[in-house]
Amino acid sequence: MQEMKETTKSYEQSLEEFPSNGYFLATVGSIGLASSLFLLGKKDLAFFIGLWTPTILLTGLFFKLLRPHRMR
Repeated sequence: MQEMKETTKSYEQSLEEFPSNGYFLATVGSIGLASSLFLLGKKDLAFFIGLWTPTILLTGLFFKLLRPHRMR
């Protein structure tokens, strides 16, 4: 159990230290990739990758604003 807590703590800390521009670039990249795939006719894959955008944004906001690592 202690090992799992340490792993979670390490994971949260590394995500907090990830630069904000990285989340933004990943978001823009997923939008660009989804748009390109849609234009190439691969609509199912484009929609799947398009769903990454809000997930990346929310993950970035969560770890940058709430900083769960520091709440403990």
